[in-house]
Amino acid sequence: MNTNKVRDRTPEELLVKKNEFLKICDILDQLNIEYFLQTGILLGAIREQNFVKWDWGVDISVFSDELVHKIGFLEEKLTKDGFKILSVNKKKDDLKIFFRGKYPLEVTGYTVFGWSYSKIKDVYWRTDYSVPSKFLDNFSKVELFGRGFAWLDSGTSQSLYDASNYIASIERRQGMKIGCPEEAALIRGFISLKELEKIVNQMPICDYSNYLMRIVEGYQTVLRKHGFSNAYELMKEKRQTVNINMTFVNELKQLDEKNSIINKS
Repeated sequence: MNTNKVRDRTPEELLVKKNEFLKICDILDQLNIEYFLQTGILLGAIREQNFVKWDWGVDISVFSDELVHKIGFLEEKLTKDGFKILSVNKKKDDLKIFFRGKYPLEVTGYTVFGWSYSKIKDVYWRTDYSVPSKFLDNFSKVELFGRGFAWLDSGTSQSLYDASNYIASIERRQGMKIGCPEEAALIRGFISLKELEKIVNQMPICDYSNYLMRIVEGYQTVLRKHGFSNAYELMKEKRQTVNINMTFVNELKQLDEKNSIINKS
């Protein structure tokens, strides 16, 4: 048996994982413990209607106020149904049971852990994580991203390669960068146009620096036309948000024509 964590699970392993997961859910139902999914198992359920093949861990979340009084019963039922308990933490601020089923931990591991509520901050939290209560108080309000959104896994070398190609293809076709800190800083007003130009001049000549220089030149063209010295302050004053990319100049011109937000004084 291949026990490497970072690999696709076999059909047999996935089937065992599914049956064991359903058994765990049944045990939680018997104990009247409300549970919900997150991280990789939730992603697989929504996107693939299955488990993510290379994801070894199964995280099942519950509310600490319920689990703290029933953790002993849960441990007992899991053991009775053939699961091997690996560790139990009964402290309310880090409440969890870590266990495995038929296969070694490297193939599949299960964790049931609790989320505690903080009335002061109005969040549910566990160890280093916190979630606004509105997301867990009423699950019916959760909305799925529709078309135009993409979630890219990069847990294996192949999936990382696929994700890189996907991003590169979008950037080439749309003429804009995905995840450009300098561009974002300019849009939000964290740096000025002169500061961006200085940053670009310190960079080696490459596609990335050329992209930033096109942004600088786009701003400069519009500013010269309308007689302004700071495009961001203009946009901030008029409460406008502009997506800066290769068509930035045209977008500003359209705003000028439609909304008359750029007026030379």
